[in-house]
Amino acid sequence: RRAAAIVSVGGDGSRVVSLGAAIGEAAKLAEVRARSIVVDRNGLQREVALPATEKANAFVR
Repeated sequence: RRAAAIVSVGGDGSRVVSLGAAIGEAAKLAEVRARSIVVDRNGLQREVALPATEKANAFVR
């Protein structure tokens, strides 16, 4: 299954990151969920929730 997320780290511009690809230093995109992503940093996984929006401007399939 292919998955990707649009992320911004440390004030940098947004970019598309594929599942398993690097995000910043020593971190990678481990999972993409409907309302969050999971980031793996040296074996420690942390869920990062998407900011709430009034109107949906993205889709998940």
